[in-house]
Amino acid sequence: TLNPYAVERLPFHYSDWFHLGKLSDVRLLWNIPHINLNYMTYYMNNPYLPGSNELERHFLAKTAVEQYISFGFFSKKFPNIKLSCHNDLRSRRESIDILLDNFCILDDKKASVYFPKYMKDFSFRPNEKICISHKNWDLLSKNRQIDPETILTYNKDSIYGHTISGFPFRLNMSDMHTKIGMQLGKEIVVPKTESGGVVVFGPHFEIREGRYRARAYISSLVSKETIIKMSATLEHGKEVLQEAQFSFKDYHNDFSKTENFLTLDLDFTCPHKVGFDFEIVLDVDRVEDMAISHIEIFEAKRSLKTILASGRNKNAASSRVEIFEAKEYPRMEEMPLLFRCYMNISAKIMKKSLVEKRNRNPYAFFRDSKSMLARYPKKIYLNKYRAMNKEGDVG
Repeated sequence: TLNPYAVERLPFHYSDWFHLGKLSDVRLLWNIPHINLNYMTYYMNNPYLPGSNELERHFLAKTAVEQYISFGFFSKKFPNIKLSCHNDLRSRRESIDILLDNFCILDDKKASVYFPKYMKDFSFRPNEKICISHKNWDLLSKNRQIDPETILTYNKDSIYGHTISGFPFRLNMSDMHTKIGMQLGKEIVVPKTESGGVVVFGPHFEIREGRYRARAYISSLVSKETIIKMSATLEHGKEVLQEAQFSFKDYHNDFSKTENFLTLDLDFTCPHKVGFDFEIVLDVDRVEDMAISHIEIFEAKRSLKTILASGRNKNAASSRVEIFEAKEYPRMEEMPLLFRCYMNISAKIMKKSLVEKRNRNPYAFFRDSKSMLARYPKKIYLNKYRAMNKEGDVG
C-alpha cells in the first residue's frame, strides 16, 4: 500500500496482494471491467502532470492497477473523489480516510508471508516509509484527530538516509552491497577466490556520537589460510573509525558443532555529534567458501562497570569494562490509557515537527524534551524504558 505522501505519490494505491474479508465485500471490490489497451498506454499520448517527479514519470498506464481497482469501486460510493491520473493529488487526504475506514493493513513482519517475487522488498528498509506500514495504519486508525500528513510525509533524504538507532541495529544482507560475492537468499555468498576483495560494504547511514560494537555473523567459512579485515568507516571510507584483522588457518566451519555462526566483533567510537555515510566493511584476501548472514550494531551502555580482575591483589588497578547489550524501547500503544490520552491532546498544540519526532522515535522525543508540559509523560515513559532495561527509575 503505497504512501501518497512519500516519493511515489499515488492516492488510492491500496495493496491488491491479499484481500481478506467477507466474500461479498471482496467480490464487490473486484467487480470492475477489464482494463483496455488505451488505459494501459495512456502516457504514450498524454503528458505527465506538471511537478511529476522522476519515479512518477516511469508510468505508462493512466493509473496503477491497484488504483484502478480501488478507485473504480470507491468512486461509485463517493462521487466527489478525484483521480484523473496516477499522481492526481486532489483527493489524497480522502484516500487515507477511505483506507482507515475500510481496510486493515497486514503486519508483514508477523504474518510469515512467503512471496518469492517480493522477498527483497520485505527487508528493504526504505519501504517502511515508501509504503504505509501496519504501525502507521494502526496509529492513524486509533487517533483519527491526527492529520495523516504529519505522520506520512517523507522526502528522499528521510527515506533513503537512515540514522542508526534502536539497538541492536540489524543490517540484513539485503541492505548491504558486495564486490566479490553474490546475494543468495538472505545471505551474501563468496565463492572460491584467490585474489580477494570487498565481501560486504554499505549501506550508508548516519550514526551519532558514542561507543559501539559491530558484530558480523558468518554462516560459512572454509579456507586453508585467510585474513578477514573488518572496518567501521565514515564518509565512504575516507575516515576510518576502527579496523581489525582476523586470521584463520585450515578453517572448515569449526564453529558449527557448538554455534550457528562464527562471529567477529569490532569496537569503535564515533567522535562526531553525527557521523555521515557510516558503513561496516569486510575484506578478505582469499577464501574457499564464505557466507555472511547479517551484521548487528550494539551501543555501549552509558555507565561503565568497574571490576577487579580475578587473582589480582588489593593494590592492583581496576579494569573498566564496557557492557554492550540490546536495549528495548516501549511502544506508544503499550503505554497506559491516561498517558495516551494526554499525548493525543497535547499533540494538538505541539509543533508539527515535534509530533513527527514523537511518532517516529518516542524514546528520543521524551529523552530530549525540556518542556514542562512533557514532564509527566516523560517520567512515565522513561521509567517504563528503565524497567524494561533494568535501570533505575527517574526521580
